[in-house]
Amino acid sequence: APSSYPRNITVIALSSTSIYITWQSLRFVDRNGIITSYTICYNSTQWNDNGVVQVGSSTTNTFLLGNSRNYTVFNMKYFSKYKISIQAFTIAGVSPRSNEYIINTLESGMF
Repeated sequence: APSSYPRNITVIALSSTSIYITWQSLRFVDRNGIITSYTICYNSTQWNDNGVVQVGSSTTNTFLLGNSRNYTVFNMKYFSKYKISIQAFTIAGVSPRSNEYIINTLESGMF
C-alpha cells in the first residue's frame, strides 16, 4: 500500500454547488506500486451532506495527465463549509488520508 498521501492539494469553490480540486500524485518512492485510483472524501460541517468519489476509474470523468490530477465535485449544498481529503489506491491497498482542507461553497446564485 502507498506510504504517503497525494501532495500539493488545492481546493477552490467554483459556484454555490461545486468545488474544484487539484493534486499531485505521490512521490515515486511512496507509491509502493501503481496508483490505480484516488478517492475524494467530502463532509459538510453544517448539513448531512457527505460523500466519497472514486477518481481515475472508468466511471468518472477526470483528467489524470502526467503528475497533475483534478476533479470537480458537483451537487453540493450552497453556502456551506466542507472538509475535503484525498487518498490514493494501489492493488495492494490504500494510502493514509491527506490532511483535511476546509472550503466554503459560494452563496446561492453566485458563479
